[in-house]
Amino acid sequence: MSPLRDMLSFVEVSSLGSINKAAQSLGYTPSAVSQQIRKLEKYYNVQLLERHSWGVTVTDAGQIVLEHANDINTSLEAITNDLRALGSPEDSPLVLGTFPVAGAALVGPAVSDFIERYREQSIYLRSDILERQLDLLYEREVDLAVLWELPQDLWEDKKTAAGRLVPELERVPLCDDYPVIVATEYYFEESASPMLNNESLSSLRWISRAPGHPVDLLLKSLSEIYQFEPKVVFKAQDYQEAQAMVSAGIGVTLGYSFAFQNLREGLKRYSLPHSALNRQISVAYRAGKQLTTTETRMIDMLQNRADAIGRPYKGG
Repeated sequence: MSPLRDMLSFVEVSSLGSINKAAQSLGYTPSAVSQQIRKLEKYYNVQLLERHSWGVTVTDAGQIVLEHANDINTSLEAITNDLRALGSPEDSPLVLGTFPVAGAALVGPAVSDFIERYREQSIYLRSDILERQLDLLYEREVDLAVLWELPQDLWEDKKTAAGRLVPELERVPLCDDYPVIVATEYYFEESASPMLNNESLSSLRWISRAPGHPVDLLLKSLSEIYQFEPKVVFKAQDYQEAQAMVSAGIGVTLGYSFAFQNLREGLKRYSLPHSALNRQISVAYRAGKQLTTTETRMIDMLQNRADAIGRPYKGG
């Protein structure tokens, strides 16, 4: 009997590092998944997993099986794509993933451009945090996803929200989303940009976000570059609250330009000059996927909008 089903369960266990998590993901009981792994080990007469109290790791023999199993997964996806192509793939709705601030700044306008140009309205959007978007790509719940990454923090080095290894992805570069400081118009005495040095940055009253939020991480990176201790006076719940606090004279805030496309009256953006702080915006899809005409057109619309609001992509 073919071990295909057992092999696909093995892929999920390997990706999540846990039989219990894989069982939950697959809709099986943990004992059923354990039995599938044992059957696969018996079939190949090798040990595929090392069992630990905290989870499982893949053995050298398991790694060989896993590489071929991933190829099988890719082939199964290709079968689905080819069968769709027999009919009319353009009849299938496009599901486009995005992260929240890109939805407002980039994706929404690009979708509007697409509908106006092609009179096509079979597009659905899924907005979520980066790690969850990677899960949606893994689960094939989205066809394309607009994602961000930092040069020192690439997708391949992350895990998904469910704890999976990130699937192999193709990326189409869109633009760089650059960091900005947001302050009242005359906060910096009509200067084109704030003085960026240890003394000036130490004197600012910062409005940040919760620990681990991109704004919090950006402020930490800025403080490392200029060797200053940020004076955080308020942690906002969202970007609108941060702008309200800036308007009230509480301090200044910062973030990426996508988040501040629409400023309150009386506020101004000041861009930061360090390209190392830029985050790279791309549209991604699973490796081996054959793009439909609709998907290719949508990528074109995203690139056109990205050219208008971002900086040229400088990723590798």
